Amino acid sequence: MKFFFFFHHSLYAAILPLFLHRKLDLDHNISTSIFHTFECLMLIFTVFGAIIADTWIGLYRSVISMSFIYILGLGFITAAMLESFNLPVE
Repeated sequence: MKFFFFFHHSLYAAILPLFLHRKLDLDHNISTSIFHTFECLMLIFTVFGAIIADTWIGLYRSVISMSFIYILGLGFITAAMLESFNLPVE
């Protein structure tokens, strides 16, 4: 599970600032501040997710459901980035 978390975090850290700066044409400083705000909120909501998982959902059900959400998110990111790789379209 930790492997997916670090892989997912590294993917966001590499793609989100570039997407905000290049695709949305935001200023470099604004895109950096949005990225750091996103990262801060991601770490804060991890604590809230742990509290919810420990009190209501349970350990194994929360791990399995979050793994599927991670995989779904990675699929969405991959699908959104396919245009950026300049792959041939038939």
